[in-house]
Amino acid sequence: MKKWIVLTLICTLLLMPAAWAEEDNEGTVIVIDDWTATEDAAPEASTEEDPFVPDTVDRAVFNADGRVTVFNPAAYPYSAIAYMDIVGTCGDHWSGTGFMVGKNRLLTASHCLVCSDHSAWAKTIDFYFGYKSRRNYLYRYSGRWTAWAGNLFKDRSYTTQNDFGCIMLKKNVGDTTGWLGAYWNRPDSAIESDYLYVAGYRDGMLKYDSGWAKVLDDTHMSYTIDAVAGNSGGPVFTRDNYCVGIHIAESKRFNIGYRLTSAVKRNLDNLK
Repeated sequence: MKKWIVLTLICTLLLMPAAWAEEDNEGTVIVIDDWTATEDAAPEASTEEDPFVPDTVDRAVFNADGRVTVFNPAAYPYSAIAYMDIVGTCGDHWSGTGFMVGKNRLLTASHCLVCSDHSAWAKTIDFYFGYKSRRNYLYRYSGRWTAWAGNLFKDRSYTTQNDFGCIMLKKNVGDTTGWLGAYWNRPDSAIESDYLYVAGYRDGMLKYDSGWAKVLDDTHMSYTIDAVAGNSGGPVFTRDNYCVGIHIAESKRFNIGYRLTSAVKRNLDNLK
């Protein structure tokens, strides 16, 4: 009888870490059909406008133009960019990119938070910063999170409208990783005169390219800066590490970024 009790206790202890790991990184996706409905909420105004580099994080030196592999993703500003390892409520697994814009606020593309095959939202996310492999990274956040995301797949057809996702982490991750500054409502002329970088993870590797953008409308910009599937949710940012957009789509003619509008800021600040 004692042997069975001991075996039962051992099995329980072995299974407990796995259960905790699965539960800890669960989050809540709040799906917003009408973004104007959030306008009455009083913003916390907690996002930081300027870039932040922790003393413990080295600064990176940008290379020449062209699609460049980031061999030291733990150096700033790359340290503020997250490789997101995601499991949906449907059980499917996928990855995406996000980036810190404050102590505990992260931006990504809304479609990174949903399985387009099943219209199922994310259930668990592991956020890796300075990621090279599952055993080699600067920081891993596997805690609770809350996201606001536009409902892009109501009829199972994707639209670039409101393709931004705002995520609040339950810890001040940015104190360790740093964060990018934000140019909210950047004027058209300024966006088109900025030399911009687009960075994102694909297959666990961070790469970036650089160049100039063209304004499409109040919420979108286009660019021939190289990007590939998997880079979605990554930052479109300036030489001085201020983000002006979120990379959301690729096409044969040009790639597309979602501009950092007042709606993005309002919904990011309203997260609790």
